Amino acid sequence: MNKILIVDASVSDSRVMSNLLMKAGYDPVCVESFESGKTEAAKLPPGAVIVTAMRLNDGTATDFIDWLKLHGINHPAIGIIDGYNATQIHEILRGHRAIDIIQYKALDKTLVETVQKYAAENTLTTPENPIFPRQSEEYRLILEKVRKIARTNLNILIVGENGVGKEPLAEEIYRQSDRKYKPCAIIDALVLQHQYFDAASIYEDLKLMLRKSIGGTLIIDHFHFISPDILNIISEILKTEKYDIRFISIADKKLHTNSEIVKFGSFLHYKLSQYVITLPPLRDTRDDIIPLAEFFLDLYSEELKLEITGFDNPSKKKLLVYDWPGNIRELKNAVRIAAIEATQDVITAKDLDFDNPGNGPPPRFALRDDGDERDRIIAALTQTGGRRKEAADLLKINRNTLQNKIKKYGIDINFK
Repeated sequence: MNKILIVDASVSDSRVMSNLLMKAGYDPVCVESFESGKTEAAKLPPGAVIVTAMRLNDGTATDFIDWLKLHGINHPAIGIIDGYNATQIHEILRGHRAIDIIQYKALDKTLVETVQKYAAENTLTTPENPIFPRQSEEYRLILEKVRKIARTNLNILIVGENGVGKEPLAEEIYRQSDRKYKPCAIIDALVLQHQYFDAASIYEDLKLMLRKSIGGTLIIDHFHFISPDILNIISEILKTEKYDIRFISIADKKLHTNSEIVKFGSFLHYKLSQYVITLPPLRDTRDDIIPLAEFFLDLYSEELKLEITGFDNPSKKKLLVYDWPGNIRELKNAVRIAAIEATQDVITAKDLDFDNPGNGPPPRFALRDDGDERDRIIAALTQTGGRRKEAADLLKINRNTLQNKIKKYGIDINFK
């Protein structure tokens, strides 16, 4: 239920607006003055909308909206004017103060409809995915970049393999930004790709999503899956509409590897990737493996009401030597299954089953020409403790072929 702040010196008008909004499913809060409006505005959650009269008990709507912007509270503000007063319209819309206006005489017909244009729906949520505890120098440097870039208005592209934690990092950028009290929309391009059948409906819905994110942040997940048609529509909207939105895009590969995105590179590519953050795979930040595993173990021990105190040394060694092709997501699932299957008060190497389907890739070891050969070879070698004949059998190739591929990919793991 979206909060709607109504600031109006007229108690009767506020009551009318409040009733209209409550019937439409909103949660209105009414105040009569500039000062009380400031207090309530500071409490508003993401997705809220402000409706303000031109004249207040201790100021004007323009004073109020200017104060909001000065203090970084950029919830969509709708001004209410008397009749068709051209001076008032110019004053409240000048410099994008208010995002829209309503005539007092038409409140019953236009208030709810106008609020609906800007109130965040359920798709506009407060991000809740935390940054996991990590100790590697590589990730510390990434967080330092985040600290510096979050407070700018640059659009950011986050790239990395599946499961490396791109979504939590995108949400952390939002939390550290000056837009943290403003709407945050999270849309999945993969879902969007299969949700529409005609360009007209895509255009209108995308335009609505963008409009509801004004002043805030739009996180686009799986950006590399966007089709040329949707790319063209987004590009057209962004060229014609001057929305104050910060974009954070998430991709499993760099945009330049997608020829369709390159096609729009002169505008869309540079618009959405003004700053690029590349997240390394877990195998390249091995100092993070044990802290992450211990964090997930504490999480699942509490959730599943288990009394497991930690990992024994052989299990830690097994965690560190595995190459984690599924990255943090795979580690999280592996720890969950180990916690369920553990028979002692600590996780042992026997409890860690990296060939469990619940852990994500692999267990499907058979090699295919899809770019994952190195990961599958490492997984097979880990599964067999470095015994190459058994690993070759898992991979459905002969031992000589395996030996050649180990050399080709420069695989050097010391199994003991």
